[in-house]
Amino acid sequence: MICPNCKAELTEIQKFCTVCGQPVAMPAQNTEPANNNTGSAEYVNPQQGSYTPSYQQPPVYNRPAYTQPAPQSDYTPQYKPLSPWAYFGYTILFVLPVIGFILLLVFSFSDSNINRRNFARSYFCAFLIAIIVTIVIVVLSLVFGFSIADMVSEYADYYI
Repeated sequence: MICPNCKAELTEIQKFCTVCGQPVAMPAQNTEPANNNTGSAEYVNPQQGSYTPSYQQPPVYNRPAYTQPAPQSDYTPQYKPLSPWAYFGYTILFVLPVIGFILLLVFSFSDSNINRRNFARSYFCAFLIAIIVTIVIVVLSLVFGFSIADMVSEYADYYI
């Protein structure tokens, strides 16, 4: 048997082409039963005669593999993206000794802008890591009896 669409060789029992996926036996336009006494719907192919299919192929939709989503016309204030200058400004703001830390806490726990909140939380995590590393260095220097100032003055004399 030959596929009427792509002319590929098929076996007699195949109902769909393995190359192009087209049905080999096209269903008749009339979906009423060919024989009113049987009560079962039969499809008629003029080249092969009639048969009753045991399964049907799912429909094939002709669309591209990737369709772009609809563009978002406007952002809600909660999801408004931050500009690079905003990141720079918030970094300068968070460096300020007391006011910066207070605003860091306020922005970390606010819900007004999710992007600003996430940036403040990441800056807060970096701040906590810096505090922990500083505490570890101080504890190690106390335990092992060395001072960073002594090390700096020793190496400063050597290199100067």
